[in-house]
Amino acid sequence: MPPLRTPLGPISGNRRFNHELTPYQRGIAIGLKLAGAKSKDIQVDLNISRGALRSTLSLNQLRNQGVSQARIGAPKSYIEAEERKLIRHVRLHPKDTYAQVKKACTLRCGKTTIKKILKEYGIIN
Repeated sequence: MPPLRTPLGPISGNRRFNHELTPYQRGIAIGLKLAGAKSKDIQVDLNISRGALRSTLSLNQLRNQGVSQARIGAPKSYIEAEERKLIRHVRLHPKDTYAQVKKACTLRCGKTTIKKILKEYGIIN
């Protein structure tokens, strides 16, 4: 077991808290488990948490070459009809400000979302 840190003592910069395992570390953990090592020994050897090891072992079949899976992003704050309405309005009224566009199209999304949508269609300031 690694030595405990003294209270208010320096924290080692070698390991970040709550970091993601590399594909190499995942491979080592899986290999040790297949070789018959106990979970506690793997945690101590690789300096990883119990949860990280459990998820690494349980999600092993879903990963391709140990690479992290893509994360699901937040849902869009607008629908396709609003997007089409926005593009049509901007092409008809290119001099409108973002506030005017938002009001004319009755959009609930923010200014940065409007900018992102317009950028996808090649419409920039």
